[in-house]
Amino acid sequence: MPMTHFERVTVWLTAAIFAATAASAMIFYFQWQEMRGASDQTNQIIKESAEQVRATTDLATEEKRYADTAEKTLAATIVADRAWLGISFKVPPFDPSRPGAITVIASNSGRSPALITHFTVQEYEYEKFPKNPLYVSHSYGMTRPSQSLLMPNTQIAARFPTSTLNQETNQAIQSGKVHLYVYGKIEYTNVRTNTRHMTYDCVYWLPTMGEFQACPEYHYAD
Repeated sequence: MPMTHFERVTVWLTAAIFAATAASAMIFYFQWQEMRGASDQTNQIIKESAEQVRATTDLATEEKRYADTAEKTLAATIVADRAWLGISFKVPPFDPSRPGAITVIASNSGRSPALITHFTVQEYEYEKFPKNPLYVSHSYGMTRPSQSLLMPNTQIAARFPTSTLNQETNQAIQSGKVHLYVYGKIEYTNVRTNTRHMTYDCVYWLPTMGEFQACPEYHYAD
């Protein structure tokens, strides 16, 4: 039985709608594929950027580590090659009745010459050794500023006269009420780096042993 005009129109519209739907589905599919590809490319770009940032950070960290190592090596080399000055004393047994002589030796145990700009020694009595002891050029005690160039592994010696003590001071020293100290200070310049340094040291008379001993304080070298 042949279709009526209405049925033919209905079939045509149904076919047209189906075709349009299929076409839309195909367009959506291709758009989705394109968007997925773009998303994959974006993710790849992000991943590569992150890897590049991480590589740059690692490189910067490594360069900083090398720089720190080089700086520490240089500092250690400077310290190892610098001048190091020490002080030692040769003091005769304490005899308040007669003057004697104190020999003070400055030694350079470093690898660079040292320009001594000030070398002073003092003999003085204290009940307790002060944080900043006196260095005077008159009355009881003595100082001797000196400048000289001290080469590595060499030493210089200076002699200083001791003082004659009165009976009261002598009795105070022998009884332990006060202590007789001999101390010295060296200021010098490390010639290689032109940096300034200082060393000081001290000995004191110990009546119970009848000799001079190293002080428990006033030892310093920079």
